[in-house]
Amino acid sequence: MPKAKAIDEPAKAQIDRILRSECFQSSESLRRLLKFLGDKAFCGEAHELKEYTIAVDAFGKPPSYDPRHDSSIRIMAGRLREKLEDYYEAEGKDEPVVIDLPKGGFRLHWRDRPSPHDSGPFVERAKVEPAKIERANIEPVNIDPAKIELAKVGRSIRIVLVALVCGLVGVTIWAFHIRTQLREERERAAVRPADLTPELRAMWAPFLRSKQHLLISVNTPLFVLLPAVGWFRDGRVNQAEDVSKSPLIGAVEKTLKAENPATSDYWTPFGQLNAVFMLEKLLGRQLDISLVKSDELSWRQLSQNNVILIGPSSAFDHYLTELPIRGDLSVSENLGVIDRNPKPGGPQIYRDELLYDKSDSGLTYALISHLPSQLGDNEIEYFGCNDIAGCMAAIRWYADPASAHRLWSEMKEPSGKFPLYYQILLKVRFQGGVPIESSYVLHRDF
Repeated sequence: MPKAKAIDEPAKAQIDRILRSECFQSSESLRRLLKFLGDKAFCGEAHELKEYTIAVDAFGKPPSYDPRHDSSIRIMAGRLREKLEDYYEAEGKDEPVVIDLPKGGFRLHWRDRPSPHDSGPFVERAKVEPAKIERANIEPVNIDPAKIELAKVGRSIRIVLVALVCGLVGVTIWAFHIRTQLREERERAAVRPADLTPELRAMWAPFLRSKQHLLISVNTPLFVLLPAVGWFRDGRVNQAEDVSKSPLIGAVEKTLKAENPATSDYWTPFGQLNAVFMLEKLLGRQLDISLVKSDELSWRQLSQNNVILIGPSSAFDHYLTELPIRGDLSVSENLGVIDRNPKPGGPQIYRDELLYDKSDSGLTYALISHLPSQLGDNEIEYFGCNDIAGCMAAIRWYADPASAHRLWSEMKEPSGKFPLYYQILLKVRFQGGVPIESSYVLHRDF
């Protein structure tokens, strides 16, 4: 870290410009991290920076914070590194001081940007005088005929060896040509990511460039079978062991005199199947995809696969709340979407208006969250809502070229890239369980 007083003020001014830049305006957590690292650097305490110190002092984590089980600070540091690169590719391309965060630590570095007119020293090639060659006197020599015959045999062997080598080279070239033709044929037969629009390709890039398998998990609500009555559901009960605790199910059993209820979780709303169909149609020829029920999804699967979650918060909240970064927005069951960090003048709750007594119609808010996993090396995308019509609309924004273009225009960064981790809030009106109108509300990236 440079400590010369001459460069302290320019570096401080540069960090202030970055904090005010458009590139960093939508990410409060990265602005806080950059300011904290800068303050520590300028007061000479950068060498003391540890993951634990940053978590507790900069982000208010509890003293029990354990970096081995929570990788959020490492993930934010990596994101800050990328954001700084994005800044200097766009807004900061002409800035006189370059700030960066080298990998492997939390110590900011800065350097003066070299002038474009600077050039390295001119190196002139040394002139080499041609060597003088003197002709030698050659005396006549008598040659033994036996040696001449031996030389002829040696020449024949060399000719055979050269022919064999040429033959091997020809076979190798032919095999390479055939292999290239087969590969090109396979590529022509496949549907490639290039077939997507530029906006769709950018939005799905983390999944398309990953080698991880893709799991799609849908909500499978629990139903109770009352003998001689039929299937019944209490929306607050999603575990078989909770059936006996439900006052509603108990009252129905008592009233209808139904005993020994059975349970089943092999049901899923039609809207979720429609959403899976849209994703399969969009990505099925490019990715290896499989389906898993929400109650069968495990932490091992979340850590070893890319995962898309579709459904209400009750099905996935026990996973989402344990991820390194959760985001400011969350779906609240039977309420809407809560904003834990509202902007000035913004509401804390985006309330649903679900009018199920009027042909399954109303207004709902859908939340799209792209989040890092616990290990940070696979992708998690959550399409959350209180009514499945919201999830259908959200996935349509990610599968339809026109909607994706609108979303891209709202979210693209100054560098022209799509944010890595983010949340998107959509407002959806639906009729008869079908989304008829949806609009962008806001987004946050981090």
